[in-house]
Amino acid sequence: MLEVSDPVERTVNASSLRSAAVLAAVVTQLAFMVLAGLWMGSEADRRLGTEPVGMATGVFAGFGAGMWRLIQHVTPKPSVDSDV
Repeated sequence: MLEVSDPVERTVNASSLRSAAVLAAVVTQLAFMVLAGLWMGSEADRRLGTEPVGMATGVFAGFGAGMWRLIQHVTPKPSVDSDV
């Protein structure tokens, strides 16, 4: 016999999937920012001849940019009230 699922249970599952998708997006953005910083720092090192400095700076800058994006993403946005 076919069972009908509870709508509340389905909502919880959809909310869990939404949370997992947001987490995956945030982690992907952070990793991409670090890798982009690594690549740009390595290119700067290759062109300028400053071997470890550009790469280290790029990694730290990428990590900082990724953390800034993460904070922006998880911080609640203020609601806009038309009464104020």
